Formats: sequence, C-alpha cells, structure tokens
Amino acid sequence: MKLEVKDLIYKHQLNNNFCLGPLSLTGEGYLRVLGANGSGKTTLLKCLAGIYRASKGTAYLAGKELDHVIWVGAEAAIYWDSLTAKEYIMLQAKLYGVAKSDAEKKLVKFKLDYLNQNIFSLSTGQKKIISIISCVISACPLVIMDEPDSNLDEANREFLYDLILQESSLRKQFFLFSSHIPSNHFSEDNTKKLNAGHLMC
Repeated sequence: MKLEVKDLIYKHQLNNNFCLGPLSLTGEGYLRVLGANGSGKTTLLKCLAGIYRASKGTAYLAGKELDHVIWVGAEAAIYWDSLTAKEYIMLQAKLYGVAKSDAEKKLVKFKLDYLNQNIFSLSTGQKKIISIISCVISACPLVIMDEPDSNLDEANREFLYDLILQESSLRKQFFLFSSHIPSNHFSEDNTKKLNAGHLMC
C-alpha cells in the first residue's frame, strides 16, 4: 500500500514565522518522519489526519484520496480504564465494525500477557501498545501515530517496531508515524527527516 503526498503546504494561523512545506513524499507500507521539536512532524501528521486543514497539496493512499484515518496521539488516551485490556480492544473492534471472531483471531498473534488486566493497572507504555493494537485490529487503512515510541521501554519499543514492520508488510494498512528516536529497524527509503518545516535531503 503506497502513500503519496504532493506539494503539501500548511501556514500556521497563530505563528506567521512557521510554514510547513511545500512537501512531497512517498512511502510503501509505512513512513517514518524524524525531526527535532518544532520541525513540523506533528503538523504534517495532523494535516494528513484531517485535524489541520492544509493550505495546498494532495494526498493519496493506494491511488485514492485519504478517507478513513485513525489518529493516535503522543499520549495513551484510554478512557474506559475499568475494562481489561482485552475488553477494551474488543470494544474498539466492535465500534469499527470488525467481527468478534476476526478481532480475536488477530489479537491472539500479539501474545500479550496482560490482556486480562484492568487498564488502570497497566504502565503508560502498555497502555500505548494496547491503543495501537486497537488501531491495527480496526483494519483502518491509514494509521497515523504521533511519536508512538516515546515513553516506551526497550521491550515495548521493540514490540512496536516489529508490529509496524509485520503489519505493513501485509499491505492492508499503511502506518505513518513520527519519532525523534534513532533506530536501525526502518529503511532509509521509508524514513523522512524534517527541519523547520522542510524535508532534509
């Protein structure tokens, strides 16, 4: 599954000194956006998620305009913390119209040992993993994640990176995510670096 962004521009309404773009980029399966704070990573992702309205530009996924998108913020936002992790994931799957049997089949392969624990008892990193797995099981074609690897320990970070690579290889979902953490897991072709709103060569 291929993401194509062409000539995207965003001008901040409250900060005339910052302008994102024009940016053109492509990725196959996933796209990792690197950059320091203030480089425009989150702004780019929010434009593609529809949270911000770009001033100009086009974006296509598998040749079609972006339609169904899931946004995962930098913080794990789980509001039903009285549920177990499995109950939460299954509820999210139901809300996205995924059959219970399909959701359970997908969930088994992740081999999480804390599925039956209440959300409130989980660590911040575990909550973030649960939130991201919910997005994977939703089968939404485009999953956009703002710094999903922040505040994760090494084990959870490795789990996340493997999840992105494995799921994107199935060509059913595209993963667009930002990061400031160096990693050798991802290809240079699928890694873009931003500085002051512009792509670095």
